[in-house]
Amino acid sequence: RSLGLLCDGPRGPARVCKPGVVAAARATGLPVHPIGVAARPALRFPSWDQAFLPLPFARVVWDYAPPLTVPREVERDAVEPWRARIEAEIAAAQSRAEARL
Repeated sequence: RSLGLLCDGPRGPARVCKPGVVAAARATGLPVHPIGVAARPALRFPSWDQAFLPLPFARVVWDYAPPLTVPREVERDAVEPWRARIEAEIAAAQSRAEARL
């Protein structure tokens, strides 16, 4: 089983992880896999999340951080540290992908 989510949600702000990701991980027991992606050349869309589309023959670099498993016992008031940790791991993976590009 797997579940794919963008942590910043459908309305943003960009690169700010929402607590729903922690809730989904806690409820399902599935690990969170923080990923960073960079590409060049790529088209950048003028949207709130600055989504990009790699052009043909672009170099694309992915960086994967170690998976994070949110324990099912995590209480609702303890979600924030997990949310912040996931956000930080994704940001670090993104920085590593951009540096390698």
